[in-house]
Amino acid sequence: MAAVAATGATMMERRLVLLCNLYLQNLSARLESQHQSTLQPMFQLKQLLAAAQLCAKHPTIPVVINHMGRPFRLFGENNSEMMPDEAKLDEWREGMRAMAKLPHVYVKISGLGWAVPNWTASARRKDLVKKLCQETVQLFGPERCMIGTNWWMDEGRSDGGSTTDGPSADE
Repeated sequence: MAAVAATGATMMERRLVLLCNLYLQNLSARLESQHQSTLQPMFQLKQLLAAAQLCAKHPTIPVVINHMGRPFRLFGENNSEMMPDEAKLDEWREGMRAMAKLPHVYVKISGLGWAVPNWTASARRKDLVKKLCQETVQLFGPERCMIGTNWWMDEGRSDGGSTTDGPSADE
């Protein structure tokens, strides 16, 4: 908890971490006597480091990070220069490195349009998405990565705009 406070977390974020820790402690105790279950929280980018500390305390609970840790709009709002936000990328990398050190943590490669909206529209956007995916696989290893999709549900809010039928097989 002290490490979370040191990160500049708000009171609400500290309370959330405390509640999550209590929940995981309870879940960990129950799982030891029952069948295995997997935790799939929707971590926010700013929560990855605290989540890694929390997950480290509960190594018997497999955890799946959704949407590659949810890096959000890496090109920022209205970024006509198409330059990635390096501060956001650094924050994502730091959090994902911490999570990847935990052998019971896995990651879903999904939600690409949240990281880079309309990512199929230009070579530069496709390249950033490709690099994010490759970096994720390098961090976790292919054995701890999986592909996830909400295409049918999220197309209009994430990857839509340049195609009507979704990305091609190559994309």
